[in-house]
Amino acid sequence: MAGKELKASGKGRRWGFELEGDANAPDPFGLGKVFHSEEESRGVRSERSILDLKRKKMWEQAQGPTKDIIFPLIMMYLTGGLNIVTIMIVFGFMFSSIRNVMNTNEVFSKFRELQSETLLPKIVYMSLSSVPFMMAIYKGYNLGLAPTDADWSINLPVREFQEHSFGSIVT
Repeated sequence: MAGKELKASGKGRRWGFELEGDANAPDPFGLGKVFHSEEESRGVRSERSILDLKRKKMWEQAQGPTKDIIFPLIMMYLTGGLNIVTIMIVFGFMFSSIRNVMNTNEVFSKFRELQSETLLPKIVYMSLSSVPFMMAIYKGYNLGLAPTDADWSINLPVREFQEHSFGSIVT
């Protein structure tokens, strides 16, 4: 099509279409020349960059539960008073956060090469996963589902009184 003229449909105008360009023209915006080493140009990454990417992915995995905190917060606010739906939601969030904490090793099983560096991300993951559990405990306490001091008062010893007073009737 180089050098041919095309006719615009219905307008009667003629358009010139030429594929040969000026050799001195600057590159388009955003097209930068990137020089790679010979290894990277063949698609082989160095071992160090792979470990850095795995560390970054491990920290993303550790901070993943932060995305799941807002949903339990909103649901526990909207459920309101004591009914079966509220109880199901509270216990559902409790058990899901316990399950997340129990599956911590499975989540970080992809990072076996970095075994010595997984302790801090695991602690962060478990602490962020336990936030919905703490919210559920708080909601259960406000609903009266969690034990309070009054529930355990039967086990407290009965105190003996230091003073006694008696009433008398005078006739």
